[in-house]
Amino acid sequence: MCGSSNTLFSAIVSRLLLCLSQMSHAASCSATRAVAVLAESRAHAIAAARTPADRAAVMGDLEVQQLMGLLEERMLAIASDTGFSAHQREKALEALLWFTQLPLRKGYDPLLSSQQALQWMSLGGGTVSHVVRAVFADPWPEDPMAAFMLAIGRRLLSVPSAAGYLLGCASAVVSAAPSRVRQEQLHALWDVCLRANNASIKLAGLQAALAVMSAPTPAIAAPPSAAAPEVKALASREEAAMVAHARSAAWWLGENGNFGVGEYAWQPQPLPAELVQQLETADSCSQGRMATAAVAANPVLCMLIARLQRVMLTGLWEVRIAAAQ
Repeated sequence: MCGSSNTLFSAIVSRLLLCLSQMSHAASCSATRAVAVLAESRAHAIAAARTPADRAAVMGDLEVQQLMGLLEERMLAIASDTGFSAHQREKALEALLWFTQLPLRKGYDPLLSSQQALQWMSLGGGTVSHVVRAVFADPWPEDPMAAFMLAIGRRLLSVPSAAGYLLGCASAVVSAAPSRVRQEQLHALWDVCLRANNASIKLAGLQAALAVMSAPTPAIAAPPSAAAPEVKALASREEAAMVAHARSAAWWLGENGNFGVGEYAWQPQPLPAELVQQLETADSCSQGRMATAAVAANPVLCMLIARLQRVMLTGLWEVRIAAAQ
């Protein structure tokens, strides 16, 4: 940024900070939405910078960076405070997602972790009775959760190399309240990874689906044995939704696994010549040799098949059927 641009940007951020500090709920909520838009636009500008000089110009001078630090602190405070509405807190989470520098560097802690997202989305939703809220959980409603999943999708499209971190955040959203997350939104995130021209990004999408398929029962679906009937009713609904997510993840892997690992019926992958010779000279082909051959041909596909087979033996019957199919 040039000097005049820095001054203008500083004035805008200062005004946003002033609005965020006001007691007016309307002013604070509007300012939070504006910060989310500002953070997204700034992240796109940083990603478009081609040279160190361009990046430094986008980042701004020391004053701008200090003001952005104040905005980040304010967004963290709003996101963690159950006194604000779920919709405003969701916009604060969006801002933190865009403020986080991706892909993550070694030693850099993101402004928003998956555990924080899980914790914050489990409280302050205003969707359950006072009894349930006081002793168990109060998950966010469906609309802000869906909005945050869409934000994760946009961030994933802008920085596909951060798929591991972003899909971890998406899994945390599911664990917070499985019944409030649409299966199609998870599938859309995984599909973005499969369309990438990078094997590690495709693998991240497959691993995310595997994690949902074999995820343990989330805390919201595991109430204490002496919990009130209202708590157990909520937990039962969330447990059923989590099983549905696991079933849909198994279905998605079956539909997209071969494509994700580059295994096509019309384009078979030849085995290494040494392994072919061993199989041809063996008197009988043992299971060990066959397994070695399969792993040599496509190790990721073998991993997927092994995980699906494990679910067929140990999972709930709905998930076992989807894994078998």
